[in-house]
Amino acid sequence: AEVRPWIGTVPDTMSAAEIDRTLEQARQIAPWCEQVLVIPKAEGIIEYLPREIGGKPIVLGFSVPTEYGGTPLPLWDFQGWPCHLLGGNARRQLALCGYLNVISADGNLAWRLARRGVVITRQGTAGKTIRQLDGQRWQGKDAHLEALRRSLDNLRYFWSRHRAVEWRQSLAPST
Repeated sequence: AEVRPWIGTVPDTMSAAEIDRTLEQARQIAPWCEQVLVIPKAEGIIEYLPREIGGKPIVLGFSVPTEYGGTPLPLWDFQGWPCHLLGGNARRQLALCGYLNVISADGNLAWRLARRGVVITRQGTAGKTIRQLDGQRWQGKDAHLEALRRSLDNLRYFWSRHRAVEWRQSLAPST
């Protein structure tokens, strides 16, 4: 409620038995966001979801297949729904845009790599470390933040070359 995100997320729905819990949590967060993200992870969930809850549209979360996991459901189960892509690199996310109605995608990979000083390239994949790019060790203790800044700049470039992107500011009240 304090942050008022553009999209609010309920925990993954792992079975049809969790639909009531998912919908109740969605009702609780709907007043505080513009859209509610539901992440179905088993057959028989999507067909029971309403298109909106609390006056807010429901968006389906699709976990991009990676070595860490992914959504076990087929792509066609998500057709006709607005989707948010979870995980994966930008190139994998872009490939899914041809099959799904993708309205947003996360950038968790950028943060995870930045913690090791790795910068995502303008091609949307993991690249070199700051040390390799600059030819010297980063001065100061915030190399991970510089890696993240460079990655986000490169991701903005990547997406602007491939998709029309609407960059949004936070809905949180300014303090």
